[in-house]
Amino acid sequence: MNTNYDSYLTTATQLQRWRDFQAHLLAYVVVNAAFVLAWLLGGNGFFWPAFPLVGCAVGLSFQHFHVALRGQITDGDVRKKLRAVRP
Repeated sequence: MNTNYDSYLTTATQLQRWRDFQAHLLAYVVVNAAFVLAWLLGGNGFFWPAFPLVGCAVGLSFQHFHVALRGQITDGDVRKKLRAVRP
């Protein structure tokens, strides 16, 4: 077992998860800003962008939980999964 390589893979995986989250966060902001802009330009009536704002926020919060609160994927996690997959 190469501890440096395991540490490298764990860190690389966590960095990729954070980058994915940041990309989804940017998409959330851009898309929902467009909805709010459309609402503003459309005469302001009922604030319908609340529905996609809340709906997308729920999905984004689940992804944040997955990235930040569940912790890093460890070498032990990978080995356990490999043992379960192999016959």
